[in-house]
Amino acid sequence: MVIRWTAALAAALVAAGAAADTRVTGRAVIATSGAPAAGAEVLLVESGQLTRADADGRFVLEQVDTGAGITIHVHLGLLAGETTYLPAPRPEAEIVLSDPIRIAFLGTRHEHVTVTAASGEPAGFGEFGTVSSFEGAELLAGTPSLAELLEGAPGVAIRSLGPGPARPIIRGFDGDRVLVTEDGVRTGDIGSGAAEQGTFADPTQAERVEVVRGPAALLYGTNSVGGVVNLVSTGSRLAHAATSGFEGRASLGGGTADAGRYAGARVHAGGDGWFAWGGGNTRRTGDYRSPLGSVDGSRTAMDQGEAGLGLRGRRAYLSASARLDDSRYGVPLAGMLHGADEGEEQTVDVAMERRQLRTDFGFEGLGEFFRAAAFTVRYSEFVQDEIEMEGDGPPELDTHHENRSLVFRGELEGSRGRFQGRMGGWANLREFTSAGPEALAPDTRHTAIAAFALGEIHAADRVGVLVGARLENNAYDADERPEPGDDDDHEGAEEGDFEPPAVVDRGFLGTSASAGLRLDLGEQNALVGTATISTRAPALEELYNFGLDAGIQAFEIGDPLLERERSRGFDLSLRRDSDAFAGSVSAFWYGIDNFTYGATTGGRGGVTVIATEQADARHLGFEADGRVRLGGADLTASASWVDAQFPELGRHAPRIPPLNGQVKLDVPVRGLRIAPRLRWAARMDRLYAGETPTDGYAVVDLTVSWLLVTGNATHHVSLVGHNLTDAVYRHHTSVIKDVAPQLGRGIRVSYSIRFF
Repeated sequence: MVIRWTAALAAALVAAGAAADTRVTGRAVIATSGAPAAGAEVLLVESGQLTRADADGRFVLEQVDTGAGITIHVHLGLLAGETTYLPAPRPEAEIVLSDPIRIAFLGTRHEHVTVTAASGEPAGFGEFGTVSSFEGAELLAGTPSLAELLEGAPGVAIRSLGPGPARPIIRGFDGDRVLVTEDGVRTGDIGSGAAEQGTFADPTQAERVEVVRGPAALLYGTNSVGGVVNLVSTGSRLAHAATSGFEGRASLGGGTADAGRYAGARVHAGGDGWFAWGGGNTRRTGDYRSPLGSVDGSRTAMDQGEAGLGLRGRRAYLSASARLDDSRYGVPLAGMLHGADEGEEQTVDVAMERRQLRTDFGFEGLGEFFRAAAFTVRYSEFVQDEIEMEGDGPPELDTHHENRSLVFRGELEGSRGRFQGRMGGWANLREFTSAGPEALAPDTRHTAIAAFALGEIHAADRVGVLVGARLENNAYDADERPEPGDDDDHEGAEEGDFEPPAVVDRGFLGTSASAGLRLDLGEQNALVGTATISTRAPALEELYNFGLDAGIQAFEIGDPLLERERSRGFDLSLRRDSDAFAGSVSAFWYGIDNFTYGATTGGRGGVTVIATEQADARHLGFEADGRVRLGGADLTASASWVDAQFPELGRHAPRIPPLNGQVKLDVPVRGLRIAPRLRWAARMDRLYAGETPTDGYAVVDLTVSWLLVTGNATHHVSLVGHNLTDAVYRHHTSVIKDVAPQLGRGIRVSYSIRFF
């Protein structure tokens, strides 16, 4: 019903529209020198159309709907600028911008107008969903993990068991309700399943990192009710807007509180009809120091490398790439469950490897309505080993996981008159195997297939309507559960203490839909409301896990008879965008039937027992963020709060972040930028069974950075002082918060060069 209604409404409005046919040309230059901004990315904010400037800084945007006006944003490395054009009373076949667009180092001011690859919509003021984007200087400050980078975004917290296995929580949702993607495709790891499992995503090597919340998240999976975190790579940008010449960047840095050091480089080149890219990075940290002392077992190591080659014609492109990832990190305190003799150190490491092949191809200028088609095929082999070491003894392999996946995604993009949208299909063929004493789930084949559509209709000059739908089927074909292995070294609960649930093959067909309404309240204000209905199939781990998981220090019991989750969500957002102030405040509500969670059912032999159960849940919260311009400086602030409960059980949901936020002042002093920041959180005492209260905190950070533009290169030096008062603070969402506070006082130093 929803799909038929959506298609009928879109078709009616498409038929009534007229195709845009205005050509816009202009030039971009570097403000400090007047040199051409060769290779700069040029974005038409209203439609998301993307191109690049040529060697003379000139660019062309085709088939532009000037409507009530257009905004063009130009971005090159750490430099950015934009211009707004108001059209003449009569339609024009061609618009030539008389003044060049001058780009300069603007800190984070430009981030509200970037385009998210995950949604395909212009972010910020005109966006139906909520988008936070990180790029430029924020990615060069040496932030060691994706979760830590995103911590400052409204509604985002960290789920962690130390710095290695850290992942984002969005609006109180984590695990299989938050998607992490690379160029819109899932990463192929198993990191959403447990707190001790991490992700390969490294923010310092991305071109841009985006957090997408709202209806557009349905394009990428029904298990994205919390949101989608998308990393945009160099290869993705080149495929959509290739440039001639040679460009690249290199960075290195280190930190004191965790003995961290990293280095990385990326280059890309292009010529007549071809482009290529490649690079790699390495990162190491030791056990981090908290204000109360060193946290043993928190060390990390990561190495990554990739290379790709592509061809591009006037109306088509094709690229292929290979990527290798290796990571190893400690699991703090996990050795307590492995029966180490008193006085003898026991450690547990997690080693991950990923081998990935990917091809992307697409077509442009297909016809009057469908202007582009994009396709992705990705094959990934992921291996994860749990390694135990006792005292000075040799490392021993304890448990081995493999996850192979083949992903296909195809998408058509079109616009006509007042309508623009996307539709496509997606498939994920996954094979999971596991062996060893802590092989919790049986070998399983998981097949997922989906079709989706999302469209925006400009129903009137100040009214926009969004409609979307997704149909997805998930099927699990599981083998018999293996016999328990010898596990004499593990103390506490044993598999023999419980009866394992029978293995049952399952299938889940679900429909999801979204709708939104945007009202422009004058030139600077907008009111946006959205509604979403979505269905999530249980994750493999929720269905089949059974056994001791040392990472979370618990014995897990899955339920193969779980039902689908069915959620209803509503968002209401008031936004303003002006020269003096830009910001928004949003309120959201989710009602979820059959919410799947790990219920603490007591202990056995000193080990917590967690059984997978379902209950109706309710999430309610708000997010607010804003930026005030104080002369040449920017004052930014954000805050978020969520309350999650099981109303029928009279309980709060587990691991929910408290009221939290940050305040930051960004002061430019010629080439320098000085940015003090205050991060804060209130006391959390809305607790699930077995949780302990967490005190509030206020943490002071300071960033001092310097940018130098020399010819066709930018040099960026950053000095970040974090937790300057060495405050003892704990994240309520950390599994080990009661015994391991967060990072103590320290300094991170980084240097980056970008040439173009």
